[in-house]
Amino acid sequence: MQLLKSVYYRILDLVTLGRGVNVAVNNFNLRFPPRYYKFFSKHFEKENFSFLEKRIKTGDVIIDVGAHMGVFAVRCAQLTGKEGRVYAFEPTPSTFKVLRKIIKLNRAEENIMAVQAAVADQRGKTNFYMGDAVGDFANSLVNYDDSKHKGYEVNIISIDEFMTENGFGVDFLKIDAEGAELSVLRGAIKTVASQKPFCILSMHPESIRRFGHTNKQIWEFIQTHQYDVIHENKLMGENEFCSKEEMFDVHLLPRMQNSAG
Repeated sequence: MQLLKSVYYRILDLVTLGRGVNVAVNNFNLRFPPRYYKFFSKHFEKENFSFLEKRIKTGDVIIDVGAHMGVFAVRCAQLTGKEGRVYAFEPTPSTFKVLRKIIKLNRAEENIMAVQAAVADQRGKTNFYMGDAVGDFANSLVNYDDSKHKGYEVNIISIDEFMTENGFGVDFLKIDAEGAELSVLRGAIKTVASQKPFCILSMHPESIRRFGHTNKQIWEFIQTHQYDVIHENKLMGENEFCSKEEMFDVHLLPRMQNSAG
């Protein structure tokens, strides 16, 4: 079966002249390598993409933490245009390779900068736990103590350090850190305080606990920086946010921006 699939993908690559397969995700199109063109569903994270489209403007600077294969990064590049910039962080070597390929297929090299590093609250090196499958969604700084995810040394950097070194502001921040959410936020404290970017935050409560943090700590960080938390298009309260045990996504709106609509 694997041999047949490999032959099929090679034929598809020849038929498309190496330009990838056009795929519709929500209401936009992008190109994928033949091997991965069925990886994402047509309505993948529909609410998150809707939020991007409402909040990202031409010329914006976007940071994508946990860029995976680059679906969000490519859409952000389409929305922000040539005047904008997307910084896509992905530490997993095999996934990073696919990310760079997808950026190239979508002719987005000029305004997406792919960075092979994990993001946390400090600079250095650390163990990052990865599965063998390319595109594994559960790769993380969190040690799951299982046989599927093995630790590999990767570079880490904070958003504040990266922003200072590159001398830019940030308009939009997407964080999908599989349990290291609080570390990413703490490493972006200056950016959040001074820039007040819109944010998509993916919460992974079980992984957060394994990393030694709590939903409550993340809630307190968000409130300290005066953001409203939106979940499923409704304002979310502390009790609901802190008691959730399954993965969920929230949209963070600076209160001044939210009051303005």
